[in-house]
Amino acid sequence: MAPHRVNLGQPAGVIPGVGLSRTLPPVLPPNFLSRKEILAEVAIDRAGLTLISAPSGFGKSSLVAEYLTSVSHPVIWYTASERDGSADFYAHLLQAIRNVLPDFAPWFTGPEDISSPDLLGRIFGEIGITGKHFVIVFDSNRMAIADDEALSNRVIDLLPQNVHTIVIRRNSPAANYSSLTNMPNFRAYGLNDLKLRDEEVEQIARFYGISPDDEESFKILNSARGWPAAVNLIASNISRGVKIKSVEEIGSYSAEPLNLIVAELLRSLDPTDREMLETLSIFEEFSVEAAEIALQDKFSLAKLNSFATEALFLIHTSDSVYKFALNPLIRTSLLLQSKSNSQGRKNLHSRLSKHFQDKQEHIKSLHHAKESGDASQYRSLFRESMRNLIATGRGKELILMSSIVGDASKEGLLKRQTVQLIGYAADFQYENAQSLMGEMRFAARDSEMEPFIDKFIAAVNIYIDFALGLTEELEIDYGRVRREDDSPLDLGLADKISILRIMSAKEVIYDNSTELESIQKEAYEIAGNDNSNLVLYLLNAIEASTLLSRGEFKDALLISNNVIAQASRYGYSGIFGPLDAMYVRARCLLEFSQVTECMTLFEQMRNLANSWSQPIWCFIAESFLARDLALKGKSQAALEIVRRGRDRAAAMHLRNGLITYCDLTEMFIKYTMKDWERVGVLLDRLPDFLVVQRIRPIHAQQTGRKSPAFVVSELPNLTAKDQIYKLLSETEENIDKEKIAVESMKKALEIGARVGAKETFLRQDAEKLNLIIKIATEKPTVYLEELASLITSRLKERSEKTASLNAALTKRELEILRHLAAGAPISAIATNLHVSINTMKTHLKNVYRKIGASGRDDAVAKAKSLYIL
Repeated sequence: MAPHRVNLGQPAGVIPGVGLSRTLPPVLPPNFLSRKEILAEVAIDRAGLTLISAPSGFGKSSLVAEYLTSVSHPVIWYTASERDGSADFYAHLLQAIRNVLPDFAPWFTGPEDISSPDLLGRIFGEIGITGKHFVIVFDSNRMAIADDEALSNRVIDLLPQNVHTIVIRRNSPAANYSSLTNMPNFRAYGLNDLKLRDEEVEQIARFYGISPDDEESFKILNSARGWPAAVNLIASNISRGVKIKSVEEIGSYSAEPLNLIVAELLRSLDPTDREMLETLSIFEEFSVEAAEIALQDKFSLAKLNSFATEALFLIHTSDSVYKFALNPLIRTSLLLQSKSNSQGRKNLHSRLSKHFQDKQEHIKSLHHAKESGDASQYRSLFRESMRNLIATGRGKELILMSSIVGDASKEGLLKRQTVQLIGYAADFQYENAQSLMGEMRFAARDSEMEPFIDKFIAAVNIYIDFALGLTEELEIDYGRVRREDDSPLDLGLADKISILRIMSAKEVIYDNSTELESIQKEAYEIAGNDNSNLVLYLLNAIEASTLLSRGEFKDALLISNNVIAQASRYGYSGIFGPLDAMYVRARCLLEFSQVTECMTLFEQMRNLANSWSQPIWCFIAESFLARDLALKGKSQAALEIVRRGRDRAAAMHLRNGLITYCDLTEMFIKYTMKDWERVGVLLDRLPDFLVVQRIRPIHAQQTGRKSPAFVVSELPNLTAKDQIYKLLSETEENIDKEKIAVESMKKALEIGARVGAKETFLRQDAEKLNLIIKIATEKPTVYLEELASLITSRLKERSEKTASLNAALTKRELEILRHLAAGAPISAIATNLHVSINTMKTHLKNVYRKIGASGRDDAVAKAKSLYIL
């Protein structure tokens, strides 16, 4: 067997994908011109809506930020980006709320919770019950979903009564403006409200040292028609001695005249300062560390702070990590003038790519790698980044990453779509993934890329097939990926091992040790000497499943614990999450007879599976929770889990095979109830799970059929699990020959002691349990004494329940139970017992009360599980 591979990592930080500076009010620059009186009429102390809309450069965000410094209410601020989708909106909104309420929404653990359809209502509902009054600012100047009327309307409809909302936009929302005006305490501020007054223009001029008597300068300043950004830029140019002509067309408030003014301003700078700004224009926001990497020997923190103090070229951000950002107008002009293809620029991108790669900021690293022109580095980094984002469940970042892949050609579009498809799968957008697969197949038809696209889609489908319980489709897609032809699928080591891990998860569910051994061997051969964190994690997950299938419970528990720890440290989640390891750990705890701890873990597993949209693991976890209820005599509660599962599977929009797991669970429950007719129906349609194989001969025997003949000596004997089962079968076969039976049981117990098996023995019939107690008494060991103690407790508990119920039930009530078990209607039972229907109903109520049943079926099930029937 391959050696155990274990490695460690580090935990994650704030909500993944959130830019902290976008969840805080902007920092006001020094010498900021106060204009907060503009908003004096805002009903900030009451629920309502304030809309502020004007073109770029009117200081809307700064105006609101300054105004809110004078209010006492906590402020929740969200600044949108042009790339934001609805999920980004939710994540940033939650982070913004946590900035003022650190313990808000403890149920929210990461992007996986964003898929909840009632998330927005839940967020606003929890704000509504805090007992505080809040101000929420939606700074949606560049928001991609600003025109998403459905989301906007939903936000407005759900806003609680203890919130005043301020919306900042470049344009008024024409589609739903009339509905906004009907909101309580609604006020709207537009371009005319935000234009500079004459005295404010004079104040800015004085700041730049322009005399009030300089009529020519004021004529040029007034040509800006109160546009704050233009006035500041013109004043700065004049103060630097730059000759500016009157620009009357500036009244259109468009970007072009501003760019002309900015260009004149930049030309007035010292060449060293201009070069520094040109270099920094490569960033939207940057830290001191990133600036030092970019500027190298030209770096000067004093100069950065000087620019930020002036607040014309650079500004401080509210995020303590990203301390600087270029004025958007300045940056736009610099980018238009920069020589993006120069070798110096490419070298700069290369340095920054390495910097962000070291910091695990994958999209930034990839962007700079692409701009550097180093195709080899870009491809290598792309693979690594994509794999890391998939493993950590950051599908949305992958979808964003697709925008920097490929070109406008047909082949380039298909390349972009491959990344987008992986992003959809990692983000659990299965319907979008399947729709995109159709587009890709159509686009690739009859092209050289068709065989590759077919294989690639099959590889992605493996994850989706497994999540949805589509076992047959999983095998087909796995065959396509492995197919030898002229279009090899260029997968890395970790990608290949990840697919093998999915297949190992399927086999451990089926308890197929032979296939698992083969999968593990192939995985280790592929890995070779690769000791990267992800490869070690995947190998450990496969090994944990293999050890469980072999019945090596102690080793399986150790490895599964390591896998779970690795996932926590490295942030592996979603389709790369440790659900298979949690399953192995839970099964080991069950075998160790730590039933409470096992069921707690299955509950945790179910919750994680739900949040990561991995329904197969949710159904499997619920299967074991239901089985536990059935073994405790709570058959109706167990069957209710099955019923809800069937409803959920039927309600899913996507085709799935999850009903199979409902059938498997129901079969186990009906088996404990000794409902052999229903067990037979379920056996006929279930695939070959190990538990199905074990129950088939028992069912045949109980229903009077000829059970499939098997010779005990021919049973498999390869693994510890095989050996224990074979020896227990030998014990059963020779139960009337005590000496032979004892020898077989002793050998089984020796293996059980080595691997830690207990529950396998505890679920045997009374004859074999008494045999174990006899062996433990004759030659006690720590393991045998523990096992004997557990057996004694269970037999005693079973005996006490049966005795107490037998004592509590009258002879007539026991007789009624037997009639119920036979399926006779109540009227027929009453006639047979020569009692009235009313008397019969009284007897039934007493039976149900004493046995703790909800009805006749439940009463029969409990009576059978407690051996009353």
